[in-house]
Amino acid sequence: MTQPLLKNAGMSAARQQLELAKINHDASTAATLASVSTAISTVEDVYWSLVAAWRNVAIQEDALHQAVLQQASNVRLAQHGAAAPIDAVESSSQVAIYQDNVFSALQTVSELQNQLKALVVDDPADPIWRANLMPTSPVLQIPSVPSLDALLASAMKNRPEIEQVAAGRQAANVGLAYAKSQALPQVDLQLSYQGNGFAGNALPPLGGAFGNQAPPAYLGGVYGQAYGNIGRFPTYNAGVVISEPIGNNTGRALVASAKEQQRIAKLQTAGLDERIVFEVRNALQGYQASLSRLYAARAAREAAQAVYASEQRKFRNGASTTFLVTQRQVELVQNEGRELQAQTDLNKAIVELQRVDGSILSENNVTLQTLGTGANP
Repeated sequence: MTQPLLKNAGMSAARQQLELAKINHDASTAATLASVSTAISTVEDVYWSLVAAWRNVAIQEDALHQAVLQQASNVRLAQHGAAAPIDAVESSSQVAIYQDNVFSALQTVSELQNQLKALVVDDPADPIWRANLMPTSPVLQIPSVPSLDALLASAMKNRPEIEQVAAGRQAANVGLAYAKSQALPQVDLQLSYQGNGFAGNALPPLGGAFGNQAPPAYLGGVYGQAYGNIGRFPTYNAGVVISEPIGNNTGRALVASAKEQQRIAKLQTAGLDERIVFEVRNALQGYQASLSRLYAARAAREAAQAVYASEQRKFRNGASTTFLVTQRQVELVQNEGRELQAQTDLNKAIVELQRVDGSILSENNVTLQTLGTGANP
């Protein structure tokens, strides 16, 4: 038996590999969860974009329907001489514009459907590729957003990246402990035990100076007796072996390299902390801005609706023109689009808040044990 007393006593190469294997397992788990968090965030963003695209189709189709009604009204008025023929032409032009908008909105829906399918399906033959995806989830409920300090505390506790950098620090510490061990002199305590077995056929007593006594009976026999005598004649050895390379440049280089790895791990930790603070601040500010924009866009859309309805009543009473009705409709559609964009941005801002504070996995009931269980075989 050899027992290291200095070099390799606390951290040997085998012990280092065992510790690193444990740390790498934890780091791999954290990296997987971090990748899943990003994937969920991406899928949710595309989903809410698809929700907005379908709602935009509805907005454009409603605008087209109103334009068709206005065109029919202008045609009737022109036929009765109550309106200029150019008014009918003008309304026809507006109908064509909204038809183009409907087709463009449908194209956007198709592109987003394919994008979402590519994110959630891994089989090119899956029937979902031929499905028409119609979102059914309502808009996200506006959460009660905690303070910046609470968001930061949650992020520092729940973000998988925290475990990743922690594993990096642990690996650097193990590497430094091993390097310091290699820089020590090699001092090994060596202990050995040897059991000997002897047996055989005794020669006749030689007599004279050699004596006349026969060997003990337990020494008489062949192989079986020899095996049985193992332990009767033990040999013990103990010693200390000391060796030290001249200069030990290899050991000192290992220590310097390990210290550098430890410094890198500390810088990565500090960088992650700074990135989390940056992301949390941006996510909170983005949420607050999106919420304010939604309120403003909703008020503008309601006002535009009232103005458009009023302009239509004035037109029917002969107090307005086709141009003004068309302008009011364009303004209404634009404001509906702004409100839709603000609502979509708010949905995505909520998703980003969940990602940066580390709650996106729990919000979607994702755990390491269930991860991948819903994937296609």
